[in-house]
Amino acid sequence: MVTTIQISLYSDKKIYKVYHVIPVMDITTIKLNKQTKDRIDKLRSYRRESYDDILQKILEILNLVRTEPDRARSKLVAIDKLKASEKK
Repeated sequence: MVTTIQISLYSDKKIYKVYHVIPVMDITTIKLNKQTKDRIDKLRSYRRESYDDILQKILEILNLVRTEPDRARSKLVAIDKLKASEKK
């Protein structure tokens, strides 16, 4: 879904129309046990990483495990290195 905003600017008797397209995401709420939320929080690569980003990363790695396990392991190692460098 996309939202379009039209802004009319007036200058020297001329009208300039500016269009800005803003993508709108469908957002939903899911219920999690506190323990599950805490486990997801521990998977953050950086402090302000969104839950959506974390879950997308998890799903990507799970899909890779089926087809390319070595590549999935490489991604996990890279995530661990990133987390370690963020703590310093």
